[in-house]
Amino acid sequence: MPKVQKAGKLTAGVPSAGRFVVPGDRLLDAEGKSPLTGGEGTARLGTHLLATIAGYAQFDKGVFCVKRKGKSSPTPAVGAIVLGTVAKVGGNFANIDIFCINKKRCHTTFKGTLRVEDTRAVFQSLDTLKQVEMWRNVKPNDVVRAEVIGLGDRKAYQLSVLRDELGVVFGNSIDGHQLVAMGADTMQCIGTGRVEERKVSLGGSDFWWL
Repeated sequence: MPKVQKAGKLTAGVPSAGRFVVPGDRLLDAEGKSPLTGGEGTARLGTHLLATIAGYAQFDKGVFCVKRKGKSSPTPAVGAIVLGTVAKVGGNFANIDIFCINKKRCHTTFKGTLRVEDTRAVFQSLDTLKQVEMWRNVKPNDVVRAEVIGLGDRKAYQLSVLRDELGVVFGNSIDGHQLVAMGADTMQCIGTGRVEERKVSLGGSDFWWL
């Protein structure tokens, strides 16, 4: 059986059809150019058509698509609303493990990145974001509702919680008790009454996944 190669690793101009690709790989037609039309498992970034899922590239009737073998799974796309668990919080970013897309469970975990300027509208007008710390918006193990606003790089999708209905929907306090929303900026520990800062989702709870 011939060795399967990834499209992103191939020499420029080599057709992608029939090859295994991963998110971020550029899809090329038989002439070595980016096709005009993309279908399932693809997205356009500038003049390039990119794979958004891992699978096999197919070219049929002028349309490129990427399909997995076996059971299909929803994949992030720009404009999708996702649920994810905060895996890591840095000074001006947070890493999110996406487990649900448009209220459909994923069969695999997708990576997302939330930048501090995409948490609150007021931050976008600041001359510098060095004063703003991400931990005031989310903390590890919080569950957030976010919008996909970009494909990012091959490792993570770019997320935003700018809208009122986006933000933390579930979290635990530093004391280990569940938090309940008090407003757009704070949540309260049900065990101790301690108030903690968060960028809170005002769109209701999404506890159906528990």
